[in-house]
Amino acid sequence: MPNLDLTNYRGGREHAFIKHYLLAKYLSRWGYKIGSKWDPLVFIDGFAGSWGAKDEDFTDASFGIAVRALNEAIEGLSKINRSVHGVCIFVEKEPQPFIKLDAFAKKQSTEAVRAIAFEGRFVDKIQVIDEYISTVGNNPFNSSF
Repeated sequence: MPNLDLTNYRGGREHAFIKHYLLAKYLSRWGYKIGSKWDPLVFIDGFAGSWGAKDEDFTDASFGIAVRALNEAIEGLSKINRSVHGVCIFVEKEPQPFIKLDAFAKKQSTEAVRAIAFEGRFVDKIQVIDEYISTVGNNPFNSSF
């Protein structure tokens, strides 16, 4: 599990620690559980901007934590001969944070975990996100259990 350094959350960012802690603690566990049956694993952060991230590797930003946690789960699944792919979708409405987010997504995107950023309001991007997800794999929630 990624370690979260609390020093990056002082000065008005304490509330972000909760979101980041939950991502770091549970996203890779979710990946193991869901990835043992379904592919791809899709994570969506509708409010992902780099608002006030202090670490240049974005260890204190939700999108940085999410990409690392999903990679961790997929790597772990590969060790038990389970080939799974991940998709991280990030949405940011503000232009300046979006530029950082988009650059990060492009840099971090790999064959194992694709990262993509969308600019705009999350609610306005739902259809685009849905269309994108339909191109990356089967939707397990459309099939009968």
